[in-house]
Amino acid sequence: MAGTLSTDDVLLGEKMHYYCSSSEDEYEDAEEGDFVDESVSVPVPPQHSISGTSRNTGPKGVISDWQRLKQLEAEKRLEQEQELLALQKKLSITCRSHLDDQKAEEEDEELLKQLESMDDEFTKEYQRKRMEEIRSLIAGVPRFGTIQDLETAVEFHDVTEDAHPLTTVIIYVYEENSLACVAMEGCLQYMCKQHLSIKFCRILAHKASLSTKFSEEGVPALLVYQKGVLVRNLVALHTVLGDDFFVGDVESLLKISELVHPELDSPGLVQS
Repeated sequence: MAGTLSTDDVLLGEKMHYYCSSSEDEYEDAEEGDFVDESVSVPVPPQHSISGTSRNTGPKGVISDWQRLKQLEAEKRLEQEQELLALQKKLSITCRSHLDDQKAEEEDEELLKQLESMDDEFTKEYQRKRMEEIRSLIAGVPRFGTIQDLETAVEFHDVTEDAHPLTTVIIYVYEENSLACVAMEGCLQYMCKQHLSIKFCRILAHKASLSTKFSEEGVPALLVYQKGVLVRNLVALHTVLGDDFFVGDVESLLKISELVHPELDSPGLVQS
């Protein structure tokens, strides 16, 4: 039927009546005596090329072009696959950091568990040796637990000079008619039983030969000595703490000054 492409048309990429063979056999197959008008030009369609190479219009040329086309398609497909692999690799690298971090955290947790079980005996041994070192250090440090009364300025001087090198001496200067001094008395009575390595003393301001103005405005006062040297002078504490305060308030002042050392006051460190 006119205008309808046959299978050969589709395969050859052109209509059959445009096909012209270059083979000389066609002339040989012609019957003798047949007239062939060589002056008549047979229309030949333009030759197509793939990748700049001319192709024949015969069956072999068309098949060759078809194979070349498939080769180019395969190469293009391979190139796309390589680009896809490169993209996947790039994405995997981008995500690797988070995955590695998560894996590292899991490994760290597992390692910590193993170390906890493995180092249990080592930790106990270390603690035992450390306790022995501390006991050895404080073996000669005197232990107290009460507040010592001082009656004169001489006793005031002697108690600070004759103390053990590791003993902190806190002298409480007070007057009986002060509300803040009453609060301080209660705090120190408790603290002396908690901090056994600290020597607490007390003296009335007028017995320490202090001025009347100090007796009225400077009390309660805490004078802290270490190795015979005054390291902290906390006077007129009612201006800081008021007339009513608690043990924690006083301890905070002393801890800030690094005057209280809990490791020297633990009952478990005292040798029997």
